[in-house]
Amino acid sequence: MIYDSPQDFYGDEYNEAEYGGVKGFYTYQRRKNIIAIFRSSNDSVQDTLTTLRHELLEHFGLNLFEPIEKMAFLRHVIISSKNKEISALFDEVGKDYPDILHDEFLVAEEVFTELKQLSFQEGIN
Repeated sequence: MIYDSPQDFYGDEYNEAEYGGVKGFYTYQRRKNIIAIFRSSNDSVQDTLTTLRHELLEHFGLNLFEPIEKMAFLRHVIISSKNKEISALFDEVGKDYPDILHDEFLVAEEVFTELKQLSFQEGIN
């Protein structure tokens, strides 16, 4: 779904300080996969494509695995945090998403999406 702005989706609950410059999100609710993209938060066509790829290929794609397989995969991402470069991504995700720091698997999922975005930027698919 495409919305003009985060406020159009979140309504009165939207708080710029809490949600920041959210460009989109993926969620699974009531047995439906939902991907939302916010026009006002994406600066260009390329930015929108990056956001869509992040939500669709990485978050939605990761959720195509059975839950136990997804957790096993994310455990490997967590273990890899000992690697210097990947550790830096964990720090970056912690700064960008402070509201998920309580859940190491959510953090690992965002680290995975960052790794995948880097591979797209470098042309490593």
